[in-house]
Amino acid sequence: MSRSERWKRWVWSISAIAAFIGLLFFVPRRTHLAATPPAASLIEETFWKLESGAPIAPEAMRQALSEATQVSDSQPRLYAQAVALLLLYGDTLTRITAPMVYIQRLLQMREDPTIEAYLGRLNLHIGRPERAYAYLRGALARDPRCGTAYLFLARMLPDSACFWLNQGASAIYSPAEAEARQTFISSLRCS
Repeated sequence: MSRSERWKRWVWSISAIAAFIGLLFFVPRRTHLAATPPAASLIEETFWKLESGAPIAPEAMRQALSEATQVSDSQPRLYAQAVALLLLYGDTLTRITAPMVYIQRLLQMREDPTIEAYLGRLNLHIGRPERAYAYLRGALARDPRCGTAYLFLARMLPDSACFWLNQGASAIYSPAEAEARQTFISSLRCS
């Protein structure tokens, strides 16, 4: 083998090792597995049924709470929904032990209007309606079609709920959100 051939092999070997090390350092690592589509839809459906006051079977509730504890922040919107589900509706077995860690992570991801809307809902839950309103209005300022923000505003402001539900008529809703919206509209008798 000639000297130039050895040199080429050495360069390729070093390049391969460097690429492998680069993958180890730069590929995001997850502490939990990504939620499967059935788990994601279970979390979403359970959350919005609870928000709209619909009954939930205890086993479905336990399953959704269990799945919510496994959601990674690599799925930001689902992560926000899982944190909200656990903080608002979790039982003593699934309740988050250090909620501020999760809230701080949501604050880091709040450039997404849906996540900002969930921050508003969490602030409403802890008795900070002014801050909740600011987050929800901020979400709508970023994306006027954020259906999540309209639903939370309708829930937060019962006197003007029909106004917010009508304002959000052209917003983008997931199937579970659309069902919750219809439940709100029929229960409030909005025209």
